[in-house]
Amino acid sequence: MDLVTNLNHKLAYDKALDNLLVNQIKPDLVLYLDIDFKTFQNRLTQRSRSEEVDNFENNIDYW
Repeated sequence: MDLVTNLNHKLAYDKALDNLLVNQIKPDLVLYLDIDFKTFQNRLTQRSRSEEVDNFENNIDYW
């Protein structure tokens, strides 16, 4: 029974993954911004998006 359940989960996962990957559009252009961290922090703060500013300290590793 466990094998069937695991197989069903794997099939569902594979199908979901295929749907995510197949429908992705590749960009024509990618821009990489090269700024120091302090400038980044200042600009992010000036942008004033609460989800970014309020959680900035919690997301330092992400940035």
